[in-house]
Amino acid sequence: MTNWSLEIDVSRHVPELRSGRFVVLAYVVAPAASIALLWFGVSVFELSIGRYTLNDVLPNFPLMVGYGGVFGIFVELIVVTPLLLAFRRYRWDWFNVWWAGGAGFLLRVTGNQLLLAFLGRGRWFGWGSLLQSVLVSGFVGVAAGAIFYLVAVRTVARSPGVDLGEPIAPHASKR
Repeated sequence: MTNWSLEIDVSRHVPELRSGRFVVLAYVVAPAASIALLWFGVSVFELSIGRYTLNDVLPNFPLMVGYGGVFGIFVELIVVTPLLLAFRRYRWDWFNVWWAGGAGFLLRVTGNQLLLAFLGRGRWFGWGSLLQSVLVSGFVGVAAGAIFYLVAVRTVARSPGVDLGEPIAPHASKR
């Protein structure tokens, strides 16, 4: 009888940054795709309860992806870039798609709540409204973090007994 085990020894796989063009692609794709996912979810909800028609929600797509994508890229440049530089330098083995999604969730929820408080719209109509806002914005953050990680980072198999060496020095040149 054959053993059809699909277990993967995670200790033998290490994440590493892809080339620069994939990182740049991740900076553009992650915010645009997560905002498009938000638009799709909100549109399906609004259409299902009959509040709007398809002609009402379709024109919002370019606006949401355009403005949301630009805001997402701005946040990524401020927050994600230092994390990527540290990830490249220290070769964090623990950093995976779950950590990226969790960081995206926390960043998006915190940013959304601070933005609403700054605009004076931080008054909630109860716990249900607050929970809905946190879950929707957190879902977008998880999607953005996971998409960014999947585009910008790859997993490399490490042979047993092979030492990856010391972390990269800040000013070391590659030869």
